[in-house]
Parts: sequence; C-alpha cells; structure tokens
Amino acid sequence: MWKKWRTQTINWIAFLTIVSVICLAFIAGLLWNSNDLKTANNTYSQLQFRLSVSEKERLDLDNKLASVGSKSYIESRARSELLYLRPDEIRFEVENAELLDNYTPEEWKILMEQKALDDE
Repeated sequence: MWKKWRTQTINWIAFLTIVSVICLAFIAGLLWNSNDLKTANNTYSQLQFRLSVSEKERLDLDNKLASVGSKSYIESRARSELLYLRPDEIRFEVENAELLDNYTPEEWKILMEQKALDDE
C-alpha cells in the first residue's frame, strides 16, 4: 500500500523546478524579443530617414534636370559663369570693394540703432 501511495503523489520539488525553469525561459524569451523589436524599430527609423533624404535629393535633381535647357537656366548660367550682358547693359567692376564702405563698424552700429528707433 505504501508503494501505491508513493507512485500516485507528485514530487513537488521537481514540479516547482520545472515550472520555474519554464517561467524563466518565457521571461528570457520576452526580454530577447523586446530587444529585437527595439533594434528593428531603430533600424526602421534610420532607414526611413535615409529614404526621405534620398527622396529629397532625387526631387532636387529632378527639378534641376527639368530646368536645364530652359531659357532662364541658360541665361542665368551665361550671366554668372560667362559674365554675359544683355544689350544696353553696363557692367561695373570694383577693384577695391572695401573702399565703398564709408562707415566704420561703430558708425554702422549707431546707424542701425537709429534706423531701428525710426522704424518704431
């Protein structure tokens, strides 16, 4: 009878050990999964940022491509790079541009303060 009772009872120490190991494995899996999720979200946000930057660059290049060959583009490039002028235009070239500034920094500051007071 003693053997029959012994075989029908649960070994509680073994049972609690197995349950605790299963719980620890479950908690470790949750932590591991949350870490992987954080890493995936960080990677996703970085890729989204790179995608938006690349898309902006592509749009800028598309706009430049659309303007190349237009009359305004050719005119602006000719004026800026080749120094072309329209008929009846006069070009002034200043050798010492710093001599055109008649105000010292202190005088300029006083002038700006006076102008700000006049605008109020």
